[in-house]
Amino acid sequence: MFDLFQEGRQKYTFQNMCLENPNIALEDGVRKIFLNTQSIKEDVNEGLRAFLDYVSGKEPKDTFTEKLEEAVQGAKQEMEA
Repeated sequence: MFDLFQEGRQKYTFQNMCLENPNIALEDGVRKIFLNTQSIKEDVNEGLRAFLDYVSGKEPKDTFTEKLEEAVQGAKQEMEA
C-alpha cells in the first residue's frame, strides 16, 4: 500500500546478481517483486493494474478481480457463520 523505493513505480522486480560483478547473475529463476498500489505511474499491464486498484479499495474492474471479490465475500460470510 506504499512505495517502498519511492520512484513512483507500480512494480519493482529484482533478481539475484553478484555485487562484485553485476554481469554475473544467479540464473536460478528467483525473482522478488514488490507491488505498489499507490503509484503515480501506470507501468504495468491492465490486468495487474486492475488487481492493484482492487487491493487499494476500488471496485473490481475485470473477471479476475470480480472472482476475487466473490471469494473475499464468501470468506467473510463463512467467518460470520
